[in-house]
Amino acid sequence: TIGFLINLTADVLLDLKLRFALGDEANEASVVGKAMFWRWVLPSIAAALLACVPVAIRPVAAGSGIAEAKAVLNGIHVYQCTELATAACKAASVVLATVASLPCGLEGPL
Repeated sequence: TIGFLINLTADVLLDLKLRFALGDEANEASVVGKAMFWRWVLPSIAAALLACVPVAIRPVAAGSGIAEAKAVLNGIHVYQCTELATAACKAASVVLATVASLPCGLEGPL
């Protein structure tokens, strides 16, 4: 359920970004231009910068989380690793990184 909501949120935000980038020029024959380029790039940069904010709040939410999960399963207490706020920060970062067209999930670096 949580993964579905994250995916749905990312899809809706990506659709809004595409509609903003195309703007009124979508009806014209030529969509190429500097205005469209910046209307696509600036929201991507803003989303990438905003994706850093939740990680600044909860640094343990950075990275894939595989090492932390293995440590918790081995009985090692990782501070703030299994808290709900950490999961919310990771979810927000993943959504914003996806909107910024950064590689996330299985396509991201390990």
